[in-house]
Amino acid sequence: MTTNESIPSLGGVWPVLVNGSAIKKSGGCGSVHPGVPGQSAYLNAAAFADPAPFTLGNVSVLSTARACGSLDEDLGIDKEIPIRESKRIAIGALAYNLFNRHQLININSNIDSPAFGTFSGASFPRSIQLYVRIEF
Repeated sequence: MTTNESIPSLGGVWPVLVNGSAIKKSGGCGSVHPGVPGQSAYLNAAAFADPAPFTLGNVSVLSTARACGSLDEDLGIDKEIPIRESKRIAIGALAYNLFNRHQLININSNIDSPAFGTFSGASFPRSIQLYVRIEF
């Protein structure tokens, strides 16, 4: 958690947690829809405020807000074909994130940013690697 506020010769300070306000917007990660106004924020901007001048804030890490869950299936297939006693060919494929499921990542945690509480990225897409190996 960060702010644009700072103390001279000390640097940036943490924000202040507003009592009685929910840290996360209701619904969690399932209700976040990036790009849809009013439904793209995960954190509640009203739950945080800038500290008074020359004071430190009271929140740096949110212990009750966790990253969104992740589902990721990887698969590897390998076939070895013997040619002679000491020689063989191996062919195969490795697939990462096979079903192309995505997780929202990189949450903006600067309370003074207009994009506070929103995600700015997604996890890596499906990746497939094919290979042929000759062993001798």
